[in-house]
Amino acid sequence: MGILPLFGRSRLPHRRPPCSEITLPRVPPRPRICYNPHMVRIAIEQFQQNPLAALARVEAGETLLIIRNNSPVAQIKPPPELRPIGLCKGEFTVPDDFDAPLPDDILDLFEGKSDQ
Repeated sequence: MGILPLFGRSRLPHRRPPCSEITLPRVPPRPRICYNPHMVRIAIEQFQQNPLAALARVEAGETLLIIRNNSPVAQIKPPPELRPIGLCKGEFTVPDDFDAPLPDDILDLFEGKSDQ
């Protein structure tokens, strides 16, 4: 019986499995995230250099997508328009007992104490 070398290649036969025997774990596909192509894409460095200019564009109605290393970090868009107060005036009436205590059988349903 021979002595195995401490460094370098071993004299023992080494067998690599053929490609057909190698099994790789299945990686689930990455979800496809679609962003509005009309959104303005801004690198985070540009946003950090001049945030007021970016906010001025948002005030003008644009939606900005902040990007770091080609992946989205944040989306900045103008706030939604506020609805006027009294939009549904006259559509319905609030009953007089609106804030009266609920009956016990309905309270039991809320608390999960029903017999059903």
